Amino acid sequence: MLAVVLKNGGGLLVEPLLATVVGTLPKEELGQLKFAMDLAEAKQPVAQRLRWLATLDDGLRRRGIALAAARSSDDALVQARAKFILRPAIEALRLAADLKQPEATRVAAIALLGRGFHEAAAERQVLVKLLGGKPTIRRAALERLLKTSAPEVAGVMLADWPRHGPGLRAGILNALLARPDWTEKLLQQMAAGKVAPNELSLAQRDRLRRHPQKNLREQAARLFKAPAARAGVLKKYAALDGKGGDAAKGAVLFRQACAICHQFRGQGSAVGPRLDAFHTKPVGDYLKAILDPNAVVEPNFIQYQVQLKDGRELAGVVQSETATGLTLALPTGLRQVILKRDIKKLNVAKLSLMPEGLEQVLPPEKMADLLAYLRSAP
Repeated sequence: MLAVVLKNGGGLLVEPLLATVVGTLPKEELGQLKFAMDLAEAKQPVAQRLRWLATLDDGLRRRGIALAAARSSDDALVQARAKFILRPAIEALRLAADLKQPEATRVAAIALLGRGFHEAAAERQVLVKLLGGKPTIRRAALERLLKTSAPEVAGVMLADWPRHGPGLRAGILNALLARPDWTEKLLQQMAAGKVAPNELSLAQRDRLRRHPQKNLREQAARLFKAPAARAGVLKKYAALDGKGGDAAKGAVLFRQACAICHQFRGQGSAVGPRLDAFHTKPVGDYLKAILDPNAVVEPNFIQYQVQLKDGRELAGVVQSETATGLTLALPTGLRQVILKRDIKKLNVAKLSLMPEGLEQVLPPEKMADLLAYLRSAP
């Protein structure tokens, strides 16, 4: 079937068909790799062939077959087939790092890293550097790093911290918070003064203070100041009701503090509620929602903590669910599709994804400006 589709130029059909073939063929037949030879011989653009290889490897891994290991199989025929099939992967490391390559080619090449096709240390170095690239490149590199469970990855990511720019630092922090052993390394670096605690967002700090692992919670508590009691904070801001603010300044504050999770006037990410419909709400309602986010949490925006079988831990809002998987909206604004078969544990946090403590970055004057923007007419 693959041969027929390839012969007739049906490139877009190959990936779903390949996933079906790998999922249904007997394991012994899969291990022989004969079915994939037509794929290796196809005359298609580089990016397409790289994507096919990633799909093939993903499917084989789910069936317990390592394509990289097949290159050294005791069966000479299987070994030869594996080397032939993996020819495009040889260039993946170079293509991923080559700024002159089309973005689609680089993203497809990145997807082949961290699979055992190249020397692991070299792959990690390239992936860490790519975290400072364009958003699509950064997301692709982050996804591959998150698939890596090696404990030394955290050290590699933190090694040149003083020379990393803001974009690269943000990508690295997101990665380090995904695995408890990496998170511990990050907290140790913060305690040693090598990474500033305030480089983490309020949401990330709040998540660490509530971490399921006691030792990480305790380390975070020593590093991060706990938010003040909510009633006292609300009382401090009550005078803003009826006070004007600068909407232009508020627009800047929205982009800095809110847009990562909220949409307003077409800007931002719709992880939490879209704010356009609330511009007529009283100031008091806004203050309570911003400064005491856990007082009332709508069911659609409850935070879920997901432990995956590969050791990763994610937190976010479940935006959609099917019989086989769910889509988690992360506090970084990204979406993560998770297969249910990959989930070890799914817990309801009973808390809003929005962190407490926003008064630390929005003192009363800035809050007045933000509310002036959010309550302005469309």
